[in-house]
Amino acid sequence: SEALAHSEPISVMDAIHGWEGDYKAGERQYVWSRVETGVKMDNWGMGLQFRKDYSLTFSKDAAELFGAINNDKDLDAGRTYDVNLEANVIETTGLRFTRNDQMLPNLKTEFGLTLLKANYMIDGSFNGTALATGDKSYTYSAWADYAYTEDVLFERDVDSVTGYGFSLDAHVDWQFKPNWRLDLQARDLPGWVWWKDLPYTNASAVSAREHTEEDGFRTWDPLISGTESNYSRYKQTLPFKSSGDIYYSGWPITVAGGLSYQFSDLLPRVGAGWQRGDWSVMGWLWPRDKALGVDLRWKEWQVGFSMDNIVFDDAHFIAMNLAYRY
Repeated sequence: SEALAHSEPISVMDAIHGWEGDYKAGERQYVWSRVETGVKMDNWGMGLQFRKDYSLTFSKDAAELFGAINNDKDLDAGRTYDVNLEANVIETTGLRFTRNDQMLPNLKTEFGLTLLKANYMIDGSFNGTALATGDKSYTYSAWADYAYTEDVLFERDVDSVTGYGFSLDAHVDWQFKPNWRLDLQARDLPGWVWWKDLPYTNASAVSAREHTEEDGFRTWDPLISGTESNYSRYKQTLPFKSSGDIYYSGWPITVAGGLSYQFSDLLPRVGAGWQRGDWSVMGWLWPRDKALGVDLRWKEWQVGFSMDNIVFDDAHFIAMNLAYRY
């Protein structure tokens, strides 16, 4: 199992719990996770996989406005907030089939095909402006264009829908020189899920009727005009993800550098560690996010954890993995 979470405007745990907590301007928030269990025989393997991919990109104004409303903070009266948001969310279960090869004595490869079934998704955008008419009030106009299995914006009642698709992945482990090793992984290259009779909304929304929330905010119920219908067929693209590390072990310690890429976000890292018998330890620094982490291996076990804050609830960056391979 493995997971990576990154949230620029607010901590990961605060984002999960309704955006209540310290916040700042930011433009990105995502979480992806994989849990898999299975068996391998010779060069073939099969496993059951559960995965979640959650990605939001938004304008800095959107993060500030949403943070202020959810934390009962004063708005900047008279300010116009440019609110832009794009979402790509999917939850799937699947059967993953793998093929492993020792193509050369120093080159190992693994290729995977995962057959996917999905029951939850959101894919689309929301764009508009909001005018702060007071410390606790605002008006707005917006345009929404998104497909979904649950209408989180306008609460339209929809029937359950199921999507089916597939994803390809690859892993290359290459000891290309005696002291040099390259480890490359790629996921969703490509990955698609097809939906039939999928609900969607293309509509504009403007402020209509004012009311006051429990926290004192005066807001406006929307006047909506546009289209609510269903796509006869809809293809959702799973965002490409990859990681790569290069290791040098010619010194008493092993040093490494690497990159991970997901949801159009590139994260560099550097590391150092050592190996003694069945044990290996690798420490990591993620310089852009000021995060520290460690990977531990013992025989068939591997566990890793990285974070940018010693307090879990305050972390904006969290990466973890746990594996047992026999």
